[in-house]
Amino acid sequence: MPANAVRVVARIRPLNEQEDDRGEAAVVRDYQDNVSVDGSRTETFGGFARCLGPSATQDDVYAATGAASLAQRVCDGRNATVLAYGQTGSGKTHTVDGLLPPVIDATYAAAAAGDHEFTEISCTYLEIYNEQVRDLLADDEPPKNLAVQASLAGGVSVVGLSETACPAAEAAKTCLRVGAERRIAAATKMNDRSSRS
Repeated sequence: MPANAVRVVARIRPLNEQEDDRGEAAVVRDYQDNVSVDGSRTETFGGFARCLGPSATQDDVYAATGAASLAQRVCDGRNATVLAYGQTGSGKTHTVDGLLPPVIDATYAAAAAGDHEFTEISCTYLEIYNEQVRDLLADDEPPKNLAVQASLAGGVSVVGLSETACPAAEAAKTCLRVGAERRIAAATKMNDRSSRS
């Protein structure tokens, strides 16, 4: 797969505690890197680089996504993105929270192993909720709504977004923990503490 390709990995979560208590049965299954959904009729969706079933671990997700190569891309000066998509309660936060710490470790390892004259790593952490952009690393109470602007060089920037220098992997992981604690969460029928961003 080319280094600049999009790699789509489907992860099927296990039944949650409430679903188990109600005696519900799983209707989504993995089959040969396809997703099968049982309803009034069975539908199969393919085109995934990998499909991970309910027993998949965070290490399985890390390996299947090729996330280690993203760290090298960043150290080579290119962009890399991990995106989780799905309905409420589908496991996006759980997956990303498990994926990012080893990506951080791989990024610092790649930076240390490279022949870079100077490497500086910093973190930002923002949340978009109800069309409001919030800085999750700023100490503002209540959090300010930040503006997103197109830059003259192309791309976008978030005006006033704080940036925290992270000389070591643990500092970056601390930013993750602080930001995660400040995210907006609320109970839903699918999840007692669902991220709202």
